Amino acid sequence: MKASKVISLVLCFSFLVCSSLLSVFAGEKEITIIACSDFQNKSGNVDGAMNVNSILSAIRNDGITDADGFFCCGDYDYDTFNDIISTKEGILHVKNAVGSMVSEENMVFVQGNHDAPLHSNVGLSPSGNNDTDNYGVFVIHNSDYTWKNPDEGRIKLTAQNLINYLNEKLEQGYDRPVFILSHLPLHYSVRTRDSGDAQYASYIFEALNSAAQKGLNIIFLHGHDHSNGYDDYLGGASVYLQKGDQIIIAQNSKTAKYYQTLNFTYMSAGYVGYYNNQNGADDTLTMTVFKIRGDEVTVSRYSENGIHDLKSKGVLNAYKNETGYDPNTTVYPSPQRIELTHVLDKSPVKDLIELEYGTKRFERVDTLSQLSEDKQYLLVYNDSKDYIMLPKVVSKSDSDGTRIGFEIEEAEIFGDKVAYSSLGDGYTWSFTRTDGGWLLGNGEGYAHFEKTSDKKITATLEKEGDVFVIDGSLGEFTFT
Repeated sequence: MKASKVISLVLCFSFLVCSSLLSVFAGEKEITIIACSDFQNKSGNVDGAMNVNSILSAIRNDGITDADGFFCCGDYDYDTFNDIISTKEGILHVKNAVGSMVSEENMVFVQGNHDAPLHSNVGLSPSGNNDTDNYGVFVIHNSDYTWKNPDEGRIKLTAQNLINYLNEKLEQGYDRPVFILSHLPLHYSVRTRDSGDAQYASYIFEALNSAAQKGLNIIFLHGHDHSNGYDDYLGGASVYLQKGDQIIIAQNSKTAKYYQTLNFTYMSAGYVGYYNNQNGADDTLTMTVFKIRGDEVTVSRYSENGIHDLKSKGVLNAYKNETGYDPNTTVYPSPQRIELTHVLDKSPVKDLIELEYGTKRFERVDTLSQLSEDKQYLLVYNDSKDYIMLPKVVSKSDSDGTRIGFEIEEAEIFGDKVAYSSLGDGYTWSFTRTDGGWLLGNGEGYAHFEKTSDKKITATLEKEGDVFVIDGSLGEFTFT
């Protein structure tokens, strides 16, 4: 294992649940959040930033001059898929546009299908928990819930990770809003029929609907369906569904679907790049403003001309031969008010997901302060795929002879925050504090590295191992 490799730590199932993730909402202070999606602009980032600034100007004209949080639900470049530079530049333009109103530390950026991989340093937020003191935030990246014929197993794991998060909220009796941010929507559309988008959304939907039925105040925000009028039947660029409304959810195929009743708020975050109008539906570019005060959330949508309907009248997509369901013609003007409820049932959501990739749970360590002598860890590094460094010494032969070192094994670790794996205890390392650093061991010995030639390192387990200093942040650490 080269010392220069960037190593991520993944914490084993025995991790302690933090006693309190969020402080109790105090007083009547009003909390403001601004949201949008799909910054990608056909004419480039400068014109995209102009769109954002025009809408923000209308928001400021309505007396909202600053905000406590900002969400963007993915896609920061129009032309290129998975391009690191383009994604990074797009995010920077968004940050500059909203920076006068929102502190950068309170911004959340979701990965869209056009965006760079999660392990790239482009400014994307971590998967999963992004909570603040005043509201909950769970991020579902495109890597977690993928577009176009998605991987069912991966989405099952994302749904289980979401269940774990929601169960913690239920146990706390959490009564603040919980925002679920996803680039892809959950509802069925002709995009599901044609390319497979959202065909496994039922796993995520059932998790959310079950937790909301117990009293969690869930608000789901999405983007993605701005092209070819995919959301025209729900209102085009302005989609908003309330608790009690009907939503069509796919059932693990491109064609099977049925209506279900929402127990939570469901909406598009607001498109700021473009909405491709093919059928006469609403194509207005907008952003959303949430105001949390006491036991109420006020939701408003804004265009550059000011206040705009949260949900517009739906029309069928004749361009894509949309059939099999009726358009939702309900119109919800802005603002709409959501009454926050209390958790009435703290029992966990369970028995929804049958995992196919093993049952052992690991949580990624994001900061060095999370390291503990009482836990076991995997050492994972990403080199286009996930690899695990096993605490087992093996002999390896190559053209230069034989060397001794730790085995490296390819593995699938799903998601950036919580992973499931069938790996056994023999794959995990122990960390022992010592003066100035840590010893890495397997319960019987500690890792020791010794240079044996100009090109080789011999790695063994000894009674006295090397002391490692660990540096880094955001789940990526270097051992020296």
